[in-house]
Amino acid sequence: MFDGLKSALEKDERRKKFVQNLEKFLEGVGEDDELYVTHGHCTDGLVAAAMIRCAVPHAKILPIDYWFLNFEGVRDELLKFTFKGIVDLIPFAENTLEFWVDHHVSAMGMKVNSNKIRFDKDGESGAYQLLLSGFLGEPPLHVLELVLLTRITDTASYSIPPPFEKVESIEALLSASRAADKVEGPYDLETQAKAYLLDDTTGVTYDFWEWQALVNGLAKHGFGHLQTLLPKINELRLERQKSFEI
Repeated sequence: MFDGLKSALEKDERRKKFVQNLEKFLEGVGEDDELYVTHGHCTDGLVAAAMIRCAVPHAKILPIDYWFLNFEGVRDELLKFTFKGIVDLIPFAENTLEFWVDHHVSAMGMKVNSNKIRFDKDGESGAYQLLLSGFLGEPPLHVLELVLLTRITDTASYSIPPPFEKVESIEALLSASRAADKVEGPYDLETQAKAYLLDDTTGVTYDFWEWQALVNGLAKHGFGHLQTLLPKINELRLERQKSFEI
């Protein structure tokens, strides 16, 4: 299906594996499946996917990034499928979408074939625009918190630098006031610490199936699911510290 891309990625094992797994996933998509797309390897797209999972438990969700979408021949293969909704990504589908949601200036002026559209070039995040659209209804509170955190992660609205410190437990952050209690910035340090932890998940879940598992975990448990990822996040932060020292 994506043979040309896999050949081009011969020396990039991580991306090559991602494409191979995505290919297998698409081979299992049937005519009756509801197929959604969100921006891949992006905190915003991750949370949007969790919102979709909550609203449409049986949905099949693709994480697609621009390095993949813009490779020659990829769109031709994707256009063989019928998509239900696209969030935080250009409206590349040719079929009529149920909804398209975005906030990137690069998407302005593009032809959009969709029954419902929510676009705000000044919108903080795609997940937040999806929330405001009401297309999926109101998410549960544990997912709403993640949506509001994307207003920080997707606009880099931090007043503190990326953290290096190891995190043993998120219990203290779980008991702190949820970001849902404070919609507007400036954001307190606990809220920013939560946002950084959520942001770091995209750096440790590049694998296609790990991403799917993360979406399911966030949809079910919200921020609490990040406890399971702390070993990997701590490794990422150690590498970040080494980079800054260099």
